[in-house]
Amino acid sequence: GLFFITGSLADVGLMSLVNPHGASSVAAWGAAQHVTSYVQFPAMSIAIASSVFAAQAIGAGHAGQAHEVTRVGLKLNLLLTGGLAVVVAALAPLAMRIFTSDQAVVSLGAQLLHISVWGALLLGVGSVFSGVMRAAGTVRAPMLISLGCLACLQFPVGWAIDRAVGLPGLWFTYLVTYGCGAALQAAYYFGVWRKKPVRKLV
Repeated sequence: GLFFITGSLADVGLMSLVNPHGASSVAAWGAAQHVTSYVQFPAMSIAIASSVFAAQAIGAGHAGQAHEVTRVGLKLNLLLTGGLAVVVAALAPLAMRIFTSDQAVVSLGAQLLHISVWGALLLGVGSVFSGVMRAAGTVRAPMLISLGCLACLQFPVGWAIDRAVGLPGLWFTYLVTYGCGAALQAAYYFGVWRKKPVRKLV
């Protein structure tokens, strides 16, 4: 719940940076966000499934299988989320025309989708790592990483990029935010969590 609340507030902050660039930019941003949310569905579903299967393995006394669940979750995310991202990026103008026929909006939205859909893949990677760790009862560190990246990176990075290169660079904000989140989750998973004994909670 905190993740989605923080994410929504961070998106509002980014929208405040998009607004000064005009109505076409705002419309393109909104439409592209709708399309990107569909690309995120498999990423989040895979993360939830990874958490469930890891919890079942740990509960059955086979804690080592949690690492195999992580590997399978990451592979599925690459295949399913990555595959969908490729399709959306290739058909970005067509996807935008579902929402609008304005050529300026379609062009801007397609440009955004070519970049932002890859953020869903990075979000999925970080979510698989955090989901498996939560299944073993490690909640605080993955949560702080996720919330910290959204709260401390997304808007400041967007603001800095917008001031430096303008609207086109703003599209990279999600890649930076989710990329840092995935890297930190992976670092904690391999550097800290995997070195600790994993025991079932009940």
